[in-house]
Amino acid sequence: MNDQTINYETMSPAKIYSEAAGFGFIEIQGDDYFLQTRESLLREFDEEVEENGEENGFGDVTREDIEASPFWLLNGSDILAGIDGVEDPFDYLGGRAA
Repeated sequence: MNDQTINYETMSPAKIYSEAAGFGFIEIQGDDYFLQTRESLLREFDEEVEENGEENGFGDVTREDIEASPFWLLNGSDILAGIDGVEDPFDYLGGRAA
C-alpha cells in the first residue's frame, strides 16, 4: 500500500481518483481521454502477459516503452503517448479534470 498523503479537500474527484488509483479521466478540447500512471499501466501489461502469455494486447508498445514515461494518455484502449517531465499531467495537457 502506498503511504502517499493526498489532500482530498483541494482536489477534484477525477484528480483524487488519478492520484489514489493511478488513473483518471481528463477532458481536452471537448474530447475525453484516459490518463494513467506508469505503475497502473504496467500492472495491466503484466496481467495481459500472464493471461495470454504474450505482450500483443498492447500493440507495438513494450514494457520498456511503458517504463520510459511516468504518465500515459489513452483513447479507449489505444495508447496514444507517454508524458514526460511533468509533475501534474492534468495541468500540463491544458485539460480540466472531469
